[in-house]
Amino acid sequence: MVYDDFMLIDAHSHINFLPFQQATQVIHSCKNVSGWILGGYNPKEWMSQKALKKEFPDKVWTSAGLHPWVVGRLADDELYEALEQLQFFSGHVDFIGETGLDKNFDNPENKQEESFKKHIAIALNYKKPLLLHIVGRHRDALDILNAEKDLVQRSVNGLIHGFSGSWEVAQHYIQLGFYISIGPGVLKKNFKKLRDTVKKIPLESLVMESDSPSDFSQKRYLGDNVLPEIISYLSEARQLSAEKIKNQMVENIKTLLTPIEGQNVR
Repeated sequence: MVYDDFMLIDAHSHINFLPFQQATQVIHSCKNVSGWILGGYNPKEWMSQKALKKEFPDKVWTSAGLHPWVVGRLADDELYEALEQLQFFSGHVDFIGETGLDKNFDNPENKQEESFKKHIAIALNYKKPLLLHIVGRHRDALDILNAEKDLVQRSVNGLIHGFSGSWEVAQHYIQLGFYISIGPGVLKKNFKKLRDTVKKIPLESLVMESDSPSDFSQKRYLGDNVLPEIISYLSEARQLSAEKIKNQMVENIKTLLTPIEGQNVR
């Protein structure tokens, strides 16, 4: 593949939440987005990703993971079975996740941590980058990540999806080889901490996402408008041209995707 006409890639999307025919129409009709990294949710959802990947091998990057919200709904034996399925499925996807820790979801913390550590082990075993969902538990997540010596030694480890934390926290993830993925929250005036943070994060460490659709009930993909809006905001906030912002986002995604074994990057 060549990069001459490389447009934007949505670093975290769930277009496979849409009915298959609608998702294919989205992919064909987008004017500003040319590729989608899909966030894994549960074993059933992994299969819908597989179908899109088969149809669009150069436009879709898949992941397998148990979302922290899903983990909390599973009994112990169900979690064990799902993690076994994850082990089997992981050799056939591009990313592992989304996985992580979420303080806002009512489930035992040790269950989230057990799942998170298993995902990390699988990612290391299969040499896959991670898609991380961390909400309100950055210190715990960083402790777990820093304890994995093999992870610390890798230069590219994946991305932190939907980041809304502080510059201090972002620095720790960047040092561990993660990209900071900025979503629609940065367009909201009340997200003051995030807006302050994105002024400080090196452009070389940023990617953009729509996280759209955000659940199975939503019937529209918003990324074709959201990603250009994020570029416009970053351009104003950083006092840099929109073209420079876009070009750097393209380079960052290219760096993220290139190490994926067997993957041809457009």
